[in-house]
Amino acid sequence: MSGPARPAPHDVLLVFAKKPKAGFVKTRMCPPFSQEEAARFYAAMLEDILEATAAFASALGLDPVLCLDPLGGDLDLPFEMPDSFAIEEQRGAGLAARMESAVKAAFQRGARRVLVRGTDTPTLSQEHLEAALKALEGHELVFSPDRDGGYGVVGFASFHPGLLDLPMSTETVLDETLSRAQAWGLAAARVAPCFDLDRGSDLSDLRRVRCEPEALSCPRTLAFLDGEKRWPNG
Repeated sequence: MSGPARPAPHDVLLVFAKKPKAGFVKTRMCPPFSQEEAARFYAAMLEDILEATAAFASALGLDPVLCLDPLGGDLDLPFEMPDSFAIEEQRGAGLAARMESAVKAAFQRGARRVLVRGTDTPTLSQEHLEAALKALEGHELVFSPDRDGGYGVVGFASFHPGLLDLPMSTETVLDETLSRAQAWGLAAARVAPCFDLDRGSDLSDLRRVRCEPEALSCPRTLAFLDGEKRWPNG
């Protein structure tokens, strides 16, 4: 007698985020922001990213999961989250361990491919995610680099413990991860780069594309900067 049918493998998109709490998010944007402004800016950006990601996930057949650092509190957010998202608490000491834990859990739940994105890239497009999924058809790993030496998206075709066990948020983390992957015999691909918003000067990049199609995915972020008159000069 056969047992119950196993669910078909699926693709998962993990969004790594923090609760928008003053003093804990976007601190490298203080100044020009105050800590309270930085938290409100992050909340606007996070709401944009979750709404856009929900739409991208639906179009690409991805299961979206918000991996939230509650910063010692609960998992509630100051806005309504898209219904399609599952939510889980980040677990582990440090970002690398937390990402590894979430990726491992996704594969244990039956994922076929797993993409991870952060919340510093509000203009990240559906095309970035689609290209990453396609790259994983022939590679174990895929990255969308950012200009600071890191990456805005990382994708996995299978789980490799310890691969991400490197200092994060450094100028060399992508190169170091790629070197480790090569040493382990893992094929890695790159897709189009993205830009992140970490410092006040990074807002110039967003200003340059605010009339481009990719900026349509972050209306609250743009409205916050317009309302607070926080665009950099020039």
